[in-house]
Amino acid sequence: MKNLILLVSAGILLVSCVTSIPMEVTKLPNIDTSFIQRLAVMPFDVSDNSALQKQTAQALYGRVSEIIAGTGSFVLVSPDEVARLRQTGQNISDSVDGLFTGSIVSLTVTDSSHSETRIRYNSDAKKNEKYSVLIHDREVLLYFNYRFERARDGSIVGQVSKSASASDHNESVSKLQPVFTLIQDAIHRSLRLLARDIAPYKITEKRILIRETSKDRVIKAHVKETKALLREGSYRAALRIFSEIYKDTGSFASGYNMAIMTEIIGDLNGAITLMSALESETGNPKAASELARMRNTLAETRELEEKYSDTNGVAKVIKNVSDDIFAKLPLNAKFSFINISARESQLMEYVFDGVATSLVDRLTLVDRQNNALIAAEKQFQLSGAVDDDSVVSIGRELGVDIIVLFSISGYGNLRRLIVKALNVETARVMYQNQFDI
Repeated sequence: MKNLILLVSAGILLVSCVTSIPMEVTKLPNIDTSFIQRLAVMPFDVSDNSALQKQTAQALYGRVSEIIAGTGSFVLVSPDEVARLRQTGQNISDSVDGLFTGSIVSLTVTDSSHSETRIRYNSDAKKNEKYSVLIHDREVLLYFNYRFERARDGSIVGQVSKSASASDHNESVSKLQPVFTLIQDAIHRSLRLLARDIAPYKITEKRILIRETSKDRVIKAHVKETKALLREGSYRAALRIFSEIYKDTGSFASGYNMAIMTEIIGDLNGAITLMSALESETGNPKAASELARMRNTLAETRELEEKYSDTNGVAKVIKNVSDDIFAKLPLNAKFSFINISARESQLMEYVFDGVATSLVDRLTLVDRQNNALIAAEKQFQLSGAVDDDSVVSIGRELGVDIIVLFSISGYGNLRRLIVKALNVETARVMYQNQFDI
């Protein structure tokens, strides 16, 4: 039995935070849209034919279209094409999988006024005096809903009802915000979580490490070293040190941190195995709580994969790409994988993570949590243009020998995964291939 180093008071482990590490976690949307690849956003219906409702419907349609396009999770089909197919008696399900439809239930605009009491100082009387001011109020109240429809049978999936309001107040009627400006403000605020309703999304969660309490000089030196590594984002190196401390001492803190770091580098199954063993050995409630969280995360991840993995061969593409890279690039080099594609982000992340995970034990890869790597990916995705000189410059900053770029081109049946590898020292293209996906 390991000699566990615990700090205990009244039977409860006392822990203190040594550091917190941000970690991106993919979450399922609130509405199951996994059946949709091709989506048409249809104009919103109105409850009356007033010019203001029609203008509001157009604003809703524009904002929804912008948000849905920004998720990168769907191939958008023009609503005009859907209308054309219907008018000619054709089956729309041959061209589109689902429809986003919405309706304005009601829209009211209220102008009113009220008296407001204020206080001002009367310098002649040398005292505060109350006085009344007439305040003009303008409020808009919008009720609308939206839903997804299956193109093949018109069945409704996940209808959502929304209420949106906005108001303005001023002493002068002429200075009140225009009605449509308030409507636009209400629309923007009410749709701020639309992307989470309809597409997988990422949130940043913090993973908290426990402070090591040992007074041993060697262990204290190791702990100091892990702090420096964590600041640098060298998570694998920090994991190795936590593992060494745990092996030598059985310290609960280092065993716990070892499991958390294993999760952070992307091995959730391994983290669960480590935390489960720690919880069984110590019975510590902190380990039990984290183990429950990890198992819940694993269940959510599997559900995400089942709903959003491509049944037409994405797993095969991941294997083919991984085997091809492994066979054609030098194994003694240090690699960085960069996702430069801003399109179809959910599919791209699934493929990208699958390739990286399958090669992590066969190649030396830069940690995905590396700050410089994260910044490089965002830079390339936002710019939409990637030149070899920029890639080589990033590679030197990362201290790698080879950078492998991943991107997606085309749509639907013409979609392809493009993989390209550059030698950082010579800027030479070492490998390039395309895979149907």
